[in-house]
Amino acid sequence: LLPFIPRCTLNGEMARVMEFDDKSSEMKFYVLEECGYAMSSFVFTGLDGNERDSGVYSLSLVFPVEKLGMFLPIHKLCTNRVRYAIKYLQILLRKDGWAKACESFCDPLRNFLQSIQQIGLFESGRVDLNVQVTAFGRSNELCFDLGFLRRAINSHLQTAGVTIVIGQNPSIVNLMIDTLAMFNSPEERRRSSHASKTDDGPLRTELETFQRTYAPDFFLQGIIQSGESVVDRALVIRSQMPSTLVNLNNASVRQTKPHHVYNVLRHEKEQQELQALEQDGNVPGASLRNLFSDVVDDSEMVKTLCTELFKPYHPSMREAVIVQFRQLVHRKALSVLQCAEDHGATREAPLTTEAVKRMRKDIGLESHSDFAIALAFAEKMAPGAYLRVMGDPERKQEQLVALLSSF
Repeated sequence: LLPFIPRCTLNGEMARVMEFDDKSSEMKFYVLEECGYAMSSFVFTGLDGNERDSGVYSLSLVFPVEKLGMFLPIHKLCTNRVRYAIKYLQILLRKDGWAKACESFCDPLRNFLQSIQQIGLFESGRVDLNVQVTAFGRSNELCFDLGFLRRAINSHLQTAGVTIVIGQNPSIVNLMIDTLAMFNSPEERRRSSHASKTDDGPLRTELETFQRTYAPDFFLQGIIQSGESVVDRALVIRSQMPSTLVNLNNASVRQTKPHHVYNVLRHEKEQQELQALEQDGNVPGASLRNLFSDVVDDSEMVKTLCTELFKPYHPSMREAVIVQFRQLVHRKALSVLQCAEDHGATREAPLTTEAVKRMRKDIGLESHSDFAIALAFAEKMAPGAYLRVMGDPERKQEQLVALLSSF
């Protein structure tokens, strides 16, 4: 298999143009049933600093064909991470040459593989949830303060179902995770982890270590910590999606910046790290002090939901209320997308402020939190929706600078 991979991935690539921008790597996907393996390969160019000559390289993720069903849901995530790793390797090649670059690249590559394995680690976790094991079950109704629970659900929906739950008691942490998971799809629940041990076999030690540290790109994950949150912001910003941070130790709910602003911060952080590597090999600790902000409990949709859920209904009725709520959110998200399409909104020409105000009134999203929830679900349905509605912060900044420079 090893001799076959370079022949397969680099065939016909000798004339590839030297590039170092975001399009500098090309992804190819192979399913080799006769060999029993599949692979996602990335072809890219690199300049060997010692030889002063360019070359064409490939980096391949190889896995058994029977694991294809597990890999495909995280394929986009893997692609984004590998492209960043390739930029990292290209800089090492220019600075240190091939031999030393490979040696220096071992640690980042090992960390990448471990993080991908962690995402697949809980694939067989609980996907079908019963409302009785959540905070909406009759035996658990008094476990959380109602205002705190509303803020947690509100922020969880605003960050498109991505939430970190921190606490000292694994059973309470898992209760919150199961409660929030009611608003996630089965596929998203597979990319989630409970704080408690789910395997008494050989993975036991690894699970115990993992649940006390944060890993990017889970939808829901429980972390056992005491006192204040010590989640590493430099790791949080690596996640592809904004995140909610629910701390059960002090009943606080915080979230990262909105999707369109968060993506700018994430891109800036990556560029700072690559620039620092280019200059002196040290990755900077860029200030992310204001990454999280407190969540306000002003979602009318969530307030109405909780009022309905805590009525003396049969458990099956409560589950139906949640299903109806998710359908309501999806309808409002579709309305946002339809409005943006009707106005011909694009990233370069987003909806005007007046159009957004009129849309929010027409759809019934006058509450800021309700609007943020609908936008988050619209982004999941049609990536780029946030920019079409709210505009690109980088472009707005450029326009402001150009305007001020004209005076």
